[in-house]
Order: sequence, then structure tokens, then C-alpha cells
Amino acid sequence: MQKLNRRNFKNKKQKRQPNLLYKQLTERDMYVIDYLVTVNETADIGYDLYTQISGSTDYTNLQLSYGEFSFRSVTFQFVPFFCGSALATDYANGVFGTRQGVFDTGVTNKTVAALIRTPGSRLIDNKTKWSMTVPILHSTFFASSETNTATSDVPKLNYYFAWLNNASTNTSKGMLAIRLKIQARSKID
Repeated sequence: MQKLNRRNFKNKKQKRQPNLLYKQLTERDMYVIDYLVTVNETADIGYDLYTQISGSTDYTNLQLSYGEFSFRSVTFQFVPFFCGSALATDYANGVFGTRQGVFDTGVTNKTVAALIRTPGSRLIDNKTKWSMTVPILHSTFFASSETNTATSDVPKLNYYFAWLNNASTNTSKGMLAIRLKIQARSKID
């Protein structure tokens, strides 16, 4: 009977499966998920970023391919429906802002007075294009199957529109383009 050389046997086995588990845990891929929201210039409104993004087809497809995610940053870009109008009732102005780290069971509206005091908020109107990038603070990896709860690792980020002067004609025509950068790891083959 021939004695097997353990060293040679081990090397041949490693060549067939070159650190597959290690690669799954350490390799990271970056993705961008785009989402559009119609802006209502007649009422103050707030949104939860995770609820908006988790309903998109792109995010659902990523959940099938990866085990963990980390949100890196989000860019909000407002695209107005018109740049000029003869009607004063087409115009609205107010405040846009974000809030991180606080879980809301139902995102409540904020008034202009409350939102203007939020760090990073900005004055807006519905006829001017603008863009704002917000880094996700303390972004850790969370399981792709995890949902947004008070104790989950899913980043808590809400964004708000508060209008000082509301439009009453040609409303809900502007779009808010949301671009979320996601880092993914633990690829499922």
C-alpha cells in the first residue's frame, strides 16, 4: 500500500477550491440603486429611505445575490417640471432635510420651523434644480433579509419636504431622483 503524502494531497485540494469561503466573506462589490419619487408641493411630507428603496426591483434582485449590505451614501436630486410660469400659484418654496439614526414607526411630517433647525437642511423651491449628497453615518453591514426595526442594523434615514408657500396649480409634477450607494458582501453563488 502506498503512503499518501498529506502535503501534496492538501495542495491539490486547495487548488480546486481556492479559499472560496474567504473570498465570499471579504470581497465587496459596490452598487447604485436609483429610485424616483413624485414631489407633492401642496403638503408637508416625510419618507423613510429604507422603505422606499426596499420596494425597488433592483434592491430585491441584490437581496437574492448577497448576504449583507452596507449603505454608504445617498444623493437626492430634484428635477423641476418647469423653470418658469406665468402663474404665481405654480410656485412653492420651503425646506428639504434629512434625519439619521432615529427609527420612526410611521414617518411624520415636519413643519418648516422644525425642519429648518435640522442640521444639513436646505431652502428649496419647486422651479430650481438642486442636488444634495448625504453620507450614511455609522453604516455597518446588515443581513440582506433584515427589515427596518428599532433594534435592527438597517440605517435609519428619513427625508422631509416642508412647504412654506404651497403651489395650488400644476402640482406633483417635479421628481426627486434618489441614488443610493450600497456596498454588498457575502455573495451567494
